[in-house]
Amino acid sequence: IKAVCMTLFLLALRAKNEHKQADELEAIMQGRGSGLHPAVCLAIRINT
Repeated sequence: IKAVCMTLFLLALRAKNEHKQADELEAIMQGRGSGLHPAVCLAIRINT
């Protein structure tokens, strides 16, 4: 579920042309795997 949230979050960032943040999140994803904070899913709801 976290991976899905991250994917949606990255797509949302790219849709807003925030490529730098998206790249940073991808780096975090590759480094930590799915050990991400649940707030990411909340951020998706806030941004959409």
